[in-house]
Amino acid sequence: MIKISPDSISGFEVYRLIHDWIANIPDGAWPNWVCCWKELNRDKVRSPMQWDTSVNAGFSTANYTWLPVNQNYKHASNVQVQLEDPFSTLRFFKRTLQLRKTFLAFHTNTLIYSFVSYEVFSFWRIPDRESVSSSSFLIAINFSNKSIVADYVNDFMPADVNLNTTYGRIKISSSMTRNEEIVDLKMLHLSPGEALVIQSYAIRTKTRRDFKHALFYIALFALCAVYIVTSRT
Repeated sequence: MIKISPDSISGFEVYRLIHDWIANIPDGAWPNWVCCWKELNRDKVRSPMQWDTSVNAGFSTANYTWLPVNQNYKHASNVQVQLEDPFSTLRFFKRTLQLRKTFLAFHTNTLIYSFVSYEVFSFWRIPDRESVSSSSFLIAINFSNKSIVADYVNDFMPADVNLNTTYGRIKISSSMTRNEEIVDLKMLHLSPGEALVIQSYAIRTKTRRDFKHALFYIALFALCAVYIVTSRT
């Protein structure tokens, strides 16, 4: 099992992990093919759903459950508490899923690297070329413990991407404190450990669609989500 923590992960490491993962997937297979699903089960990494602070986290009224309930349900790690907290991990994932459902850029296989370094991992999600009026999204993650200011218009714009504006709107920030903030992509500020999903308008001159490219995005989203949740706890 790969262990990810804010202290051990980097932009280069994310890039390497995902590419190694996808490279080992046989044609037509899903990502869990590489994860030893035939030898391992999920019991060690799952527990009953934690709904509230009642007995067994509201999952069951029985004396005991088949798998133990994590005792952190008595504090902040339950649905009831997190629904009341606008900055909670649950709110973060609900907003992320709504974004994926709403925008065409997340319905296609188009993923383009923008900038990858030890500190930063960033890429564009762009809708199909025939949907040029739809929003595109820049996803930028700062893995370092220092603030970073990056120019995504002049320095880190991919050669096969045409940007229609130099501004964007943050739809999701990992802290949930910068949502809907307008930012200048020429001077994008990333706080330590921060991840941003920024709505903008760009088109790609070439469109790539293939099964493994789609799997890449699934794997990337999962890995980045793990990092964001880890950094928030």
